Amino acid sequence: MAVFTARIEHDQKPMASCQLNVYVPSEEKLEQMKIRTQQ
Repeated sequence: MAVFTARIEHDQKPMASCQLNVYVPSEEKLEQMKIRTQQ
């Protein structure tokens, strides 16, 4: 799991912010997920 955050500011005032959570499954789990979506 990884978390990325970003913020955009203009004149030191926040204009936008976001957070991205990323899950990277194991190879085995990824294969199981692929099989389920193909059924």
